[in-house]
Amino acid sequence: FDTKDVSMEEFLHHFWLNRGEPTSLMENASYWHHLASWWPRRHDDDVLWLHYEDMRQDLRACIKRVAAFMGVDASDETLVDLACERSSEAYMREKAHLFDENLTRRFRND
Repeated sequence: FDTKDVSMEEFLHHFWLNRGEPTSLMENASYWHHLASWWPRRHDDDVLWLHYEDMRQDLRACIKRVAAFMGVDASDETLVDLACERSSEAYMREKAHLFDENLTRRFRND
């Protein structure tokens, strides 16, 4: 969408609040409802909570945390370096064509 069509305030209000709880499995909930729905599972062994701010502050530590959660040995610093590089904003911008929605659109026939 064109960012001039809607203000950030309008977008966030709709995205975070207006949708509320979905009435069916096919309806999207608000982002807040989505996050809140995971709160009861926050202590489950198969759930890992990550925060964007933590990843921005110390991506390397978060990558090691994800590896530990998955049971992957993160002692190979070369592999951790590669994961940091490939998880960086700069890498994703450089390879934007690999991270856009073209693949999912193709499978949805959009």
